[in-house]
Order: sequence, then structure tokens, then C-alpha cells
Amino acid sequence: MPFARISDLVHSLRFRLTLWVTLMVFLIVAVTMIIVSTVVRGALLNEFHKNQREDFGEVEEDIALVNRVMVLAGVSILVLAPIGGYLLYRRAMRPLSWIIETTGRLQPKNLKERLPMRGTGDELDQLSKTINGMLDRIAAYIESNRDFIANAAHELRSPLAAIRSSVDVALDRLRTPDEYSALLTDVAEECNRLTNLLNQLMLLAEGDAGRLALLNQTARLDKIVLEAVDMFEPVAEALSVNLKLVAAPPVSVRGEEYHLRQVVRNLIDNATKFTPPGGRIEVELISQREAKQSLLRVADTGIGIPEEEVPRVFERFYRVDKSRTREWSAGGNGLGLAICQAVVAALEGRIDVVSQLGVGTTFTVVLPLAAASPEDVKVATEELKVS
Repeated sequence: MPFARISDLVHSLRFRLTLWVTLMVFLIVAVTMIIVSTVVRGALLNEFHKNQREDFGEVEEDIALVNRVMVLAGVSILVLAPIGGYLLYRRAMRPLSWIIETTGRLQPKNLKERLPMRGTGDELDQLSKTINGMLDRIAAYIESNRDFIANAAHELRSPLAAIRSSVDVALDRLRTPDEYSALLTDVAEECNRLTNLLNQLMLLAEGDAGRLALLNQTARLDKIVLEAVDMFEPVAEALSVNLKLVAAPPVSVRGEEYHLRQVVRNLIDNATKFTPPGGRIEVELISQREAKQSLLRVADTGIGIPEEEVPRVFERFYRVDKSRTREWSAGGNGLGLAICQAVVAALEGRIDVVSQLGVGTTFTVVLPLAAASPEDVKVATEELKVS
């Protein structure tokens, strides 16, 4: 144990700093002593020759006295230098010791403690600021994961409880075939809900793992938009909502069709849910060849989003205040927009939202264009001729 402590001391930063300070001071003092001794000796000898004194012993005694004084001063400095170096280390490295102690106390369950800031603005203060920023990001990430797990468990519990309840009712007593059919229909609906939720969770997990960035694939975004609008037209019509496709020129983007289809459908589905009867939804696809990007806009005249809640709409399981929903709106599970952001970010794009309460909301998806292949150009030309 003592040898281990000595080894740790020898390899510690405080020992090396103390040793460096001692050596530097010793070298400076040694050089200074040699120079001063040489100068004093030369001055005394010069004075002796000028006065043509015969007693050279007195000069030697003076030189010896100077040498003794300098040696004594050198020894004193050599003794005091390590002490001064250690005190200098203690003062300079005290913030580093605080950093080590604080980070050693941090636990994943409690990341509220932060490193002290001295306000000096030096490198150690900058290090503390950087570590505090990293701790803030880690704490936010862990808290987000905790909320995600809790919300996922809650969303999974609901359909499982409904399935269990239907099964218990079916087993309670003998029932007619129609009753069994109705109960099994309820179970099938809850299973579909559960399957959709699990698929969404898996998609988000793939995004976190970086497996959504299929940039080596190409998809026709205009076809995906046309298919999504055709799919939601009956739904919008049943809700007395006017769904209109403004423009959809041939556009090829990087990415996998399934993921891009999820983005377009989620945006249109979200607009349909929160647009009242008599409202309208406009879907527009724009190709910006000069900027090498495409713009997909989904604008509605729905209830809108409060300004303070706009930055949070892409959070997982986040839903706008239920008191602002309407009887004709069917709330989701709060994962649709999170999936949109995950897919778009993986494809090196961005998604923006502009909303005004009571006026409507506009989502804009910006995606980089893919290099057009000869087949894409041929198909696009034929489609333009037909139109």
C-alpha cells in the first residue's frame, strides 16, 4: 500500500509541476550565482590591481565570503522552491480538484450538481463551463429518455388493458356468435393499434441508431405525395375538409420510399385531424434546382398551435393541450411529428413549422435533391407531355 501511494504521487501532476518548478528555479539561481560570482571576483581583482596592494589574501577572503553567501542563498532557494512549487500547484490546480471531486460524485440518477465558476475567464473556467454544458445536455437526454419510456409504457398499457378486458368479458360466460364477433373485433382493433405503436417506436429507435440515413437510395417524392393525397381525400371529404394538391412536379430525393411515405402521410394526417369542417388543406411540392433542394408544404386552416408550444411539437409523445382540441379532432399518440423530424434529419434535411392560433399551421419539409438518373428524366418528360 505505501509503495502504491508513492507510485501514485510520483506519477501525479502535482509532483511533476513541483519538480519542474524546482528545476527551473535551481537552474536560474545557479546561472545567476555563477554570473554574479564571476562579476564580483573580476571587480575585486580589478580593484586590487588598481591599488597595487600586496596583500592578496584579503581579496581571496572577500571572494570566499561572496561564494559562501551565494551558496547559502542557493541552498535556501533550493529548499524553498519545492514548497513554493507545491503551493503554486495547490492554488492553480484547486479548480481542477473541484472538477474531479464533483464529477466523481455525479450519478445518472442525479445530474443536478454543476461545477463552480470562479469568474476568472481562464482555461479552467472555460473547462468548467464546457463540462457544465455537457452535463446539461446529458441530463436533458436522460430526462427525455425517462419521459419517453414512461409515455411508451403508458401507451402500451392502454391497448393491452383493453385486450385483457375484452378477453375477460368473453370468458365470463357463454355468449352468442354475434357477441363473440363483436368482442373479437374489439381485440383486433386494439391489436392493430398496438402494432402501429410498436412500428412507430421501432422507427424512432432506428433513427436514434442512425439507420434511417439511406442516402444511397432514391425516391420519387412527387409520386409519394400524389399517393398520400389520393389516400386522404375520402377521409377529408367525410370530415367536410377541402384537401387540395397545389403542385407536384417530378422530384427525386435521396431516401427510402417507406420512410418518406411516413413523413408525407403523417403531415397530411395531422392536418386532417386538426382542421375543422369547412376548412381546407393545401399540399404543395416545389423543386428548387438551383438550390438543389425540394420543398414540401402542408398548410391547413385548423385550430393552430399556441406560440409557446410550437417548439415542442416535435417532442415524442407530446400533444397540444387537450383543452384546445375539438370534438371533431381525433388525437394521436404524439409520435407522428417526432417520426417526421427523425426521418428528415437522417436525410440531411429540415422541417419547419409556422402556426397561428385559430388561423392554421404550415409545415415545410426541405430535402436535398437526388442526382437525376436518365430513367428519371425520361419518365418526367413523358409525364409532362401527357399532362
